[in-house]
Amino acid sequence: MKTLDRFGRHVPAAIAACALACSNATPAESAANAVDAGIDGAGGGAGDVDANEAGVEGGPVCSADSCGGVCSRGRCLVTLAHASSPAGLVLDSTRAYFTSCTPGEGGAVLSVPLAPGDGGGAPMTLASGTGCPVGLALGLALGGATLYVAGLTGGGIATLPLAGGAAVGVDSSADPPVGLAVDSANVYWTTQGGAVMKLPVGGGTPVALATGQTSCTRPVVDAANVYWGAPNGGTVKKVPLDGGPITLVTTAGTVTDLALAGSEIVFASGYTLGKVGVDGGSPTGLGTAAGAPVLAVAVDDTSVYFTSYGSIWKVPLAGGEAVALADGQGAPSAIAVDATSVYWTNGTGGQLVQLTPK
Repeated sequence: MKTLDRFGRHVPAAIAACALACSNATPAESAANAVDAGIDGAGGGAGDVDANEAGVEGGPVCSADSCGGVCSRGRCLVTLAHASSPAGLVLDSTRAYFTSCTPGEGGAVLSVPLAPGDGGGAPMTLASGTGCPVGLALGLALGGATLYVAGLTGGGIATLPLAGGAAVGVDSSADPPVGLAVDSANVYWTTQGGAVMKLPVGGGTPVALATGQTSCTRPVVDAANVYWGAPNGGTVKKVPLDGGPITLVTTAGTVTDLALAGSEIVFASGYTLGKVGVDGGSPTGLGTAAGAPVLAVAVDDTSVYFTSYGSIWKVPLAGGEAVALADGQGAPSAIAVDATSVYWTNGTGGQLVQLTPK
């Protein structure tokens, strides 16, 4: 059965039902879950640590006087904005852009400065609509930057300028989107009906790159392919940007989110974080979240950052021990990183959060 969380991601019923029970799993149970996910060599979870400790030996030390927020495991945690059920999240060099949804009223795309002293806490509404957005992407094309949002205008894809304004629909398919990605030439999205779609950023007719998929995560793209996971099919697949045969990249117990890290794909697979080369092969385990499901992932040049029930984690891209960065976050969903910080949206708490250093 397909289960959608509030952020538009497919969540297998077994994971959706675990909630509190998962966070109490023992290390042995976590290892067993990794084996069940079909991923070899999964690293260990970091275990439970006091979320308010000033730091760990050799790690960052937070000063409450200079933080401007609260200290979490030696790092400074600041709430940049409050909104109703914030979800999708992207960054540019100065601002964070995120989506919000008020049940029964519709959704919005919001923006807030990355620097807390520059107006953090009072987000600017860029656009609103009747639908609850399920995806957000930042495109750099046509001589400027444009936001692409899925689901704001109902079941379609729309664009809007970074400074705000009316959302302009570019696709209004009856097949609701799951998530989207963009490169310099095209916007790509996956649908609840199992399609992978493409549309030129300058407008035109949508093209189906893949159809008949059992389920789809949000897509990610590189210079050659579009990649997506199948939460109910337990696979990662790819298709050329210009169309062609669909290729199996790898199999896993389930795949609920993914990110590109150079020539590798990092993905959430049940209770385990895994990775695989873009050319395909057997996946390698990177870590676990101490017995709770891995939900959303983001990467930088050296590390992978991921959300779990109420927690934010970090693990080296090359493999190693997963370290919890923050606890008590309710329902962290979308996650993003820049040169200094990690950011996430907290659906239960209604917050956009920044943690420095990452």
